[in-house]
Amino acid sequence: VSGVALLLQHQFKQLNNTMPPNALVKAILINTADDVGSKEVDFENGYGSLNAINAVRTLQNGRILNGSITNGAFHNFDVAIPAGIKKLKLTLVWNDPPAAPNSTKALVNDLDLELMNTFSGEIWKPWVLNSFPHVDSLKKLAVRKRDSLNNVEQITLEDPQPGNYRFTVKGFTVITPSQGFYIAYQMDTSQVFEWLFPTASDVVFQASSNTVRWNSTFGPMTGKLEYSIDNSNTWQTIDNQVNLTSKYYKWITPATATTAILKMTIGAKQFISDP
Repeated sequence: VSGVALLLQHQFKQLNNTMPPNALVKAILINTADDVGSKEVDFENGYGSLNAINAVRTLQNGRILNGSITNGAFHNFDVAIPAGIKKLKLTLVWNDPPAAPNSTKALVNDLDLELMNTFSGEIWKPWVLNSFPHVDSLKKLAVRKRDSLNNVEQITLEDPQPGNYRFTVKGFTVITPSQGFYIAYQMDTSQVFEWLFPTASDVVFQASSNTVRWNSTFGPMTGKLEYSIDNSNTWQTIDNQVNLTSKYYKWITPATATTAILKMTIGAKQFISDP
């Protein structure tokens, strides 16, 4: 995580000639994590598993917002959502001032994040966990409601209708003159598959276990993984039932030194790797 944070700092400085605010780096790391375990945020897995390439792409694609808000005020950001989006995710982060010693509540400046479809008027609130200190309560799934405890708030929306949406940050309680904040957001396109490793610049070792990796938005489906060592004239099956949501596969390579190509077949679609 520290290494990826450093990559984000480097990328931000290349783009803006200055170092990024730490709250922005935090928002990007949380927002681009892959959801694992229970659906949405949970106490066992937090916001998910680190995804470095998605984090850097958030900066490259400019999917970051920021502002400053006062008590009782609100700040709107209008974003167009195109057709074919599988999941919209946005995360609000702010550096809250320190609470007084022995305070019963750690949060000082309470901001609220909301998502609205400006055409239908439908509103979605952040995912919030049950914080009651009992094991049964802590295992409950997150629900959508106003968050009054945390300085990180996240909203996700599966299969959003295309159109105009509004991200709203409200200053529910701001006791300082103002409170700065940052938002990172991403839109995952449906039915996209991308090889991450190996690429054309990588080497995998023969007769050994190698981990091939990919990004996929096909959901809980299986694919057929094959390889070719004759420039795709013939293909040899590695596995007929690869779990796409795992995003990796342990491949025992053949005992031969040659150039190979991988292929993942999902339904009627085929995705060929670099040689």
